[in-house]
Amino acid sequence: MRVSLAVLLFVYTTATLHLCTAINPACDCVVYQSSGLTSGRFTSPNFPQVYPASINCILYSFIGEPLEIIELNFIEFDLKMPDPSGRCGDFLRVYMNLERPEVNEFSRHDLEFCGGYSSIQNTVFSAGRSLILEFHSDYRTGKPGNYSGFKGVFQFLDKRNFQTTGSKVAGQSCLYDFNSNNSHHSGRFFSPFYPQHYRPNASCRYRFFARPGERVKVIFSNVQLHHIDASDPYPSIKSDPNVDNLFLDSYLSSLSPTFKHRSLFTRSLAFSS
Repeated sequence: MRVSLAVLLFVYTTATLHLCTAINPACDCVVYQSSGLTSGRFTSPNFPQVYPASINCILYSFIGEPLEIIELNFIEFDLKMPDPSGRCGDFLRVYMNLERPEVNEFSRHDLEFCGGYSSIQNTVFSAGRSLILEFHSDYRTGKPGNYSGFKGVFQFLDKRNFQTTGSKVAGQSCLYDFNSNNSHHSGRFFSPFYPQHYRPNASCRYRFFARPGERVKVIFSNVQLHHIDASDPYPSIKSDPNVDNLFLDSYLSSLSPTFKHRSLFTRSLAFSS
């Protein structure tokens, strides 16, 4: 359940361009660090003019503090379309599940973008404190392409704002208990890997323990579930079996993949994909 930030402060700075040894020695690096920097913007070379051909490798490295994650939002995106086989000659690769702020020829990218804005995931989040983009363009023969590249904005976010506040049950992969007491009457919980997209075969359970005379009210701030067609089943959100699941069932059978600010009284919830 994502909680939107009320105020966004954009500080635009020029990052440092320098040579680095990463995927190969010819890579250029643009480094954005969060020291004194809340957010900013990044662009492809020459944007909004046509980006050059034969760019071997440019790495855009975003490095946060230990308790931060990175959010990238693409505002414009226009690269060469993939060939008939689906191969991207010009591409932007995303490494968002890094343990350290570095990549090499053995690093596996998580996403690869080419083509137009409608074909990409326009918002991405890192799992940890670092995220790297790798930009490459092919050699072109004949008439040059008329592709403007990409423009985006980034933010360094406190990852604690996306952490479930319940107590994780020992020995369970994803089971959280929320206990009402004199000092804790509320909390928050998130689907696995949030704010990244949840992954296939992910599951998690959330149990709520009220004191005598109390009821537990769950408010969904934002739910976004992926669905393609009738042959592709929805991820499942199930509440306590003693609670009427009418609004959940109605939602899951609706055409809209998103709802906000819906609530129910329950003692447990389970998510599975």
